[in-house]
Formats: sequence, structure tokens, C-alpha cells
Amino acid sequence: MIALLAADVLVVLAGHGLLRLAGGGRPIRRLGVLGAGSLAVLSGATLLALATTVAGVLGRSTRPWPLLVSVLVVLAAAGLLPERGVRRAADGADDQRPTHVGDLASAAVSAAFGLRLAGWVAGLPVWHTDEAAIWAYRGRLLSLAGHLDPRAFLGVQVLYPTQDYPLLVPALIAWSDAWLGRPADGPARLQLAALFVAMLMVTGWAVTRLAGSFAAVAAVLTVAAMPGGLSHVAILLTADLALLAFALPLVLVLALWVRTGERMLLAAAAVLAAGAASTKAEGLLLALAAMAAAGLVAPSARARLRLAVAAAAAAAAAAPWVVFTRLHGVESSVINGGTLSPASLRRTLPMAGAVATAVRDHWPGSPALVALLLVPAALLAAARGQGRLLAQIAVTAAIATAGLYAQYVVSVQGTGAAAAAYIEGHVWSTAHRVLLFPAVLCALAVPLLAGAASRTAPDQPPPDTAEPPVDSPAIRI
Repeated sequence: MIALLAADVLVVLAGHGLLRLAGGGRPIRRLGVLGAGSLAVLSGATLLALATTVAGVLGRSTRPWPLLVSVLVVLAAAGLLPERGVRRAADGADDQRPTHVGDLASAAVSAAFGLRLAGWVAGLPVWHTDEAAIWAYRGRLLSLAGHLDPRAFLGVQVLYPTQDYPLLVPALIAWSDAWLGRPADGPARLQLAALFVAMLMVTGWAVTRLAGSFAAVAAVLTVAAMPGGLSHVAILLTADLALLAFALPLVLVLALWVRTGERMLLAAAAVLAAGAASTKAEGLLLALAAMAAAGLVAPSARARLRLAVAAAAAAAAAAPWVVFTRLHGVESSVINGGTLSPASLRRTLPMAGAVATAVRDHWPGSPALVALLLVPAALLAAARGQGRLLAQIAVTAAIATAGLYAQYVVSVQGTGAAAAAYIEGHVWSTAHRVLLFPAVLCALAVPLLAGAASRTAPDQPPPDTAEPPVDSPAIRI
């Protein structure tokens, strides 16, 4: 276990190094301790997933030695590079007292939830069908076989409708197994628990700066205690929690970037988008939704161009897995030539109303309560000059929900009463995880918008400068 802990520290340091290189400065100086540390965890997991994927696609070993460790060590060392051109900040410029309370409180609440989750999952074996058939199966393929074998997608696996899912969670499982010297389900679950804690900490850190300390603590509690959502998926060795752990911070980091124009935030957003795309097929959709919404409210064409570059970098990171699956005939069971054919669409589109009803009836959490609180919070935010933030959250949720809804529609099986029964059963059994991101985002929007509206400063974009000042202190708003 000590070897695994040391290896995980290396992953976090490599994530820090990636942010250092992409962001053009020291993450702790630009983002503060909580923001830099939690984003380094997520960035490190993204880096490990991408390195494992590239190694597997190229036919190299997917075990830690020699390639993966070498890449991580190089990037961890890059995080130690001195920051060129740094000037001493003006007296008082680095006073972080307004955000210290929110950061400390958010970190404490997040750690408490993380420890509770770790206590639940540390001793759990693989027991769920999806755990065994998708994630543990592929993770053990990478750790035991030591390479990515296309034959893993043949045989009985052909019958399972998730062939094109990327390798972030399997990579974490294989990483854990390798350093323990044996397959072990509990430690693999702890890797996902670390992503859960990082997500909560990024949430608290970002909301503190967007809406204040009280809103930050309320946001962390809202996300962690999401009824009917995280309570179902957080204990599973699947990619649903990992997807949320990247997609939700992506939205909040982009909201901060729209306000500040800080290059480090845009670099972190690109890494988070790549991480989301490395979890599940829906990750590309959620990353696109977040970046499209940020582009809509970006303050200038120049800012939108920078965002487009970041989006292109995230898409390039997803390309190796897409190329591998296409070369080996591995396609999505939902979005493919069959489901999008005219004949299939003529059969499924008439069922769109039934799908909408099922989505409404099985929306995760407490949708009526969220709507009751969200409407006045949104109206107050609009009246208090928080239109950009409100629009960004609304557009992100709308695009994500529309895409996931379309996925349900085109995947309908059967006709007539058989199709209606299929829709009810399928949405009932999957909505708590498929619709988790938009549901959590809508719930999170309540404290975020209410807290932002209570602040005296209106939602003003930054001046359109090429770079933030090199001596800018950690972000505070």
C-alpha cells in the first residue's frame, strides 16, 4: 500500500507539472493551495489515462514501467521549473482573507465526505454487473495482460453495449493493481474516491470565488449529498462518478475564466475536458456543452479564440482512442450508422414524447424542490447583474440534457407497446447515472446563483489583455 500511495503522489505531482507547463506559471501562486492541489489530482488522473491509452494504442506496455512512470516523472519535474519574469506583488495584493474561510470550510467538508466514502468502499469487492463486465474487466486486461488487446472486444463482450468507452477508469484500476502486485478491488475504488474529493474541493474553491464562502459550503453539501444520484453511483467501480468529477469542475473553472481571463484556468479547463472525454462516451458531449456555453458568454472574440484552442487540445487528446476503436471496428451502440439511419429514426422519433415523459418522471434527485428554489435564485441573479453566469449554467445544462435525451430517443428498441415498456424500464434503470451531471448542475446552481446575486460586484468580464499580469496573486473575486 505504501508503494501505491507513493505512486499516487507521483501522479498528482505530474498533474501539477502539466498545469505548470500549460498554464505558464506556478499553479499554487495563480490558483491558491486548494485550487492547485485539487486540480492537480484531476489533471494527474487525466494524464495517466492519456498515457495509458497512447501506450496501449501503440502496442506498448500498459504497466507502470517503463513508459508510464517515465512520462509522469518528467512532468512532475517540469512542475519544479522556476517561473520566469515573476515580480513581487504589491503590498497586500496576496491577501487571501476573503477566500480563506470558504477554502478551509470547503476542504474540511469535502475531506469528511471523502473519508466516509473511503470507509464504505475500501473493502467492497466487484459485485455490480457493469463493474465486472466493463470496468474491472478492462482494468485487469491492462494490468494482467499488460497491453491493450483488440480481442478483448470480441466474444461475449460484443453483446455488451459499451464497447467504445475510454480507458480512464480501467487505467486507474490497472495502476492500483500494478503497485499492489495483485488485483484488488478496494484500493481501486479508493482511486475513484480521490476523484470524488477533488471534485468537491474544486467546487468549494470555485464557488467561494464566484459566490462567497457560505455559498461554497452549501454547494459542496448539495453535490455530495445529492439524493438519488451520488448515493447510487459513488460506491461503484464505474465511470459515472469519474465523469461527474471532471465535468462539474469544468463548468466552474470556465465560469471563473470568463470573469478573470486567467490563462491557468483555461489550461485547467482543457485538461478537465480531456479527462471528461476519457471517462465515458458522454464525456465528449458534456465537455462540448461546457465549452460552448463558455464561448457564448466569453467577453470577446479573442477570448473565444483561446477557448477554441483549448477545446481543440482536448479533442486531440481524445483522438488516439477514437482512432483505435474505429480501426478495430468498435463502435458506439447508441450513436452509429444503424441507429441514425432513416429507417431507424422513422421508428424511434415517434417515441420522443414517451422518452420525455420518462426522463421527467425519473430525473435524479428532488427535481420539484430544485425547481422551486432555482427559479427565484435565477431571477435574483439576473436582476443583480449575474447574467453571464446564469446564461452559462443554463446553456450548459440545456445542451447536456438535450444530448442525453437524444441518446435515449435514438436507442429505443421495439415498436408500440413494446417500445413504451422498453423506454420506461431503460430510463428507470439508467437515469440516476446518465442524467446525473445536468441534475447535479441544476441543484448546484441554487447556492451558486443565490450567493453570486448577494455579492456587491456585478458580473463584469475582464479587460481583453493578452495575458494576466505575471505577478497576479491567487485568484480571488
